[in-house]
Amino acid sequence: MIPAERRGRFFGYCMLFGGIIAAAFAIIEGRSLDFIRSKGLLAFTGLFFFGAVFGLAAAALNVPQPDCPLPGGGQKPSFWRLVRGTFANRYLMVLAVVHASIAMSSIAGPFNAAYCLRDLKMSFFGLGLLNSVGTFAALLTSPWWGRIVDRFGARPVLILSLLLLAPCGLIWIFIPPGSARWGYMLLPWSNLVAGTGGSALGVALTTLMYKLSPPQGRSVQFAVYSVFVTLIGAPMPLVGGWLVTKLQAGGYPIDLRLTFYLWAAFIFVAAVLARFVREPQSVSTRVLVFSHLPGQVAELWGGLSATLRLPLLALPLIRRNTHRAGPGGQP
Repeated sequence: MIPAERRGRFFGYCMLFGGIIAAAFAIIEGRSLDFIRSKGLLAFTGLFFFGAVFGLAAAALNVPQPDCPLPGGGQKPSFWRLVRGTFANRYLMVLAVVHASIAMSSIAGPFNAAYCLRDLKMSFFGLGLLNSVGTFAALLTSPWWGRIVDRFGARPVLILSLLLLAPCGLIWIFIPPGSARWGYMLLPWSNLVAGTGGSALGVALTTLMYKLSPPQGRSVQFAVYSVFVTLIGAPMPLVGGWLVTKLQAGGYPIDLRLTFYLWAAFIFVAAVLARFVREPQSVSTRVLVFSHLPGQVAELWGGLSATLRLPLLALPLIRRNTHRAGPGGQP
């Protein structure tokens, strides 16, 4: 249903509109949690009911979505033949290995909020504000990354996004337990970079999955791909919790930040593995960063500056007319 030449922009705009909703709800949810945590179990039951209602609404909205017509005539390959074809698709499998390494970074997934709330003593509202920084960065840059992917390829954007994300996990070196002040000072900048890199990663990964899979049997290939990635990533939060508990019991002076450093390591490994991804007619990451990207950034910044300057340019005109105005506001 999505034309090949517009896939990057399509997925970029999907992330934009989804990000707008996520950013707003991140702040609202944080404030709500600060309020209801002192109201007992019934309040949390209402919160989960609220989430269930929106989950059902999302499922209902998918019912009227159009679908491409099924191919008619001809011999259709069997299910198992499609499964074997997935593993025979070397280019898609290389991407799946990269995605699996990214999924292993979920070792830090449940511990980010726990560390901020328990060890740094942040409020739910403060954590929501910090998370909204990354969400706003993602929604502002997603359409732009979509255009970059369409023009220069998804592979270089994939590698660049992982290289942007990997150093973000090291910011926690400077935020030890009990230092909420440092968290509020440093995490907005880290989340800004992570949101920008995360939006590029989402657009590049989704576009590459479509580019590297044939139309016939794509649904089965996507299912096999997703099962593989999920099986690799699913146990990682459990591994992270076990590792921290085991090391602390052994007397090692570590805390939950260990999982954040492992997150950065898995993302960096994924960046190295992404160099083996192949995409026809895409530029290299070096060419993208040093030749094409500076011009694109300047173009983006010029558009944003022009938009921001319009109200400022109108101020002198408003002041001039105000000074010239006579009694009753008439000139």
